Amino acid sequence: MTLPIDREGIRILCPDATSYTFCKRRGRYKTPLVLLGLWPLLVGQPLQAAQFDGHLLEAVRLTLANAPDIALSEQQIQASQGRLLAAQSEFVPVIYSGLGGQSIHTPLPQALRSGGQTEINGDLFNYTVGASKKLYSGVIVNPELSVIRTSDNYGNTTIPNSGNLALNFTVPLLKNSGTLVNTANMTAAQLELDSAAQDYRFTLSAKIASTVIAYWDCLAAKKLLDISAAAENRSKEFLDSAHKLANADEIPQAEVKRYETQLAGDTINRISAEQALVVARAGLALAMQLQNQDPAAVALPIDDFPVVEPADLVSLDNAVSVQNLIETAAQQRLDVQAISIRQQAANTLLAAAQQNNRTQLDLNLSFGYSGLTEGSAVANTVTALQPKGNGPNAAVSVNLAFPVTDNAYRSAIVQRAAAAEQNSIQTRALQNAIRNNIHVHINALRLSAAQWAKAKFQAETQFQVLENEKKRYKLGVGSVLDIIYNNGQLSVSQANAVYAARDFFQAVIRFRFETGQLLEPLHEQQTLDMAELTTLPDH
Repeated sequence: MTLPIDREGIRILCPDATSYTFCKRRGRYKTPLVLLGLWPLLVGQPLQAAQFDGHLLEAVRLTLANAPDIALSEQQIQASQGRLLAAQSEFVPVIYSGLGGQSIHTPLPQALRSGGQTEINGDLFNYTVGASKKLYSGVIVNPELSVIRTSDNYGNTTIPNSGNLALNFTVPLLKNSGTLVNTANMTAAQLELDSAAQDYRFTLSAKIASTVIAYWDCLAAKKLLDISAAAENRSKEFLDSAHKLANADEIPQAEVKRYETQLAGDTINRISAEQALVVARAGLALAMQLQNQDPAAVALPIDDFPVVEPADLVSLDNAVSVQNLIETAAQQRLDVQAISIRQQAANTLLAAAQQNNRTQLDLNLSFGYSGLTEGSAVANTVTALQPKGNGPNAAVSVNLAFPVTDNAYRSAIVQRAAAAEQNSIQTRALQNAIRNNIHVHINALRLSAAQWAKAKFQAETQFQVLENEKKRYKLGVGSVLDIIYNNGQLSVSQANAVYAARDFFQAVIRFRFETGQLLEPLHEQQTLDMAELTTLPDH
């Protein structure tokens, strides 16, 4: 599939005529991303690593285009649509017809033979046209037209064409009667389709969250490598200075060994950080489902950790607001909605099974009239229904079927009651997990925010401490050990700040996911921008 490119950026059309657009302005993606029905856009054409430009929203876009989980979820929607069509087919009118002919040679008894006639040579022709329609109430309506043409050399020499037009009704009085019983499968299938749609959106939400988490992991690994490389370079500079001072006999040669040891340790840390970045890039590539790509070929993250102000976290201190958010998530999160809808489907089937009587009693009614024309002309098979003053036909019958055992009836109730209870248990368990998890993530947000603030302060302060130690050493009042120690502490404090920033923004996206604030359940089309991936939701 070719991606049309215009001045606005990349625009991809969804099968249901929805679309999403990325727009690159001033080096960052600002235009929202529409998230619905994204998987089918690039079926069979995985996007390659070269198309990932390092932006967070681009990583999300690639994930939604390539993720097999989303494809599987969409196929579940297709399967649910198929089950709905199958359930609806029960009420689709059926038109039928039949055409037949016979040639019969029947020997005559000896007593009936006369004039050399030893057998009856007869021809029979018939056709039937009708339709059948089942109503939601269970009543079956069946209009039918039938014509029989008979000719023989014995009793039907005038070639009678007899026709019958009837309107037949089958009315269930006990089993299979009522709209609830007859439409239960169709209603449940529609609800299952709605549930599959919510599952699909929940899968989108989960993949978005996992990609954002992988992106922050990769950004943190990139920053940690920069910190390790900077520490290694500082150690190299210290070692070069130490060699010069030792050669000038200004410091003992033994002090050079301390700098060499420190450099070796920083080099080890840098190598370890390089490997960690490879692993993080591979994790991001996997989240985006880039095919057959060397992690080293995947672009590094460009978007930095956003700036967070203390006012951005005030909402976490509002107990009423937080509680409302928790209860809303427990009732309206996409996976809760999906299970709730399945619960409705199970309850519908259970109610139908309970109402459906085990005894079948059907009333059959038929109204119509018969006609007759004689002659071999083909037109007589069409005009055979001329009533010529004949009275109408009417018929009524009752059919009763009573099972010796009620295993089928009881089985339907037991199975559907169990299915309904399973959904009820799952709903309660999921709601309880959501409430608990949100409390955990709120605590993680508060602690990671506080940790990040302290870590940034520590890193800034430690840099000044190291600079001061270098000045003290030049003045002859400091020691080599103090410089080495504070150089290591600077790397540690800078790394702690990166870890804290990563933990905070991962906590943000997890909080949005747990509270159902990534994708909403009732919108067919929705936009998603950087703010929704990096800030707390409004309560």
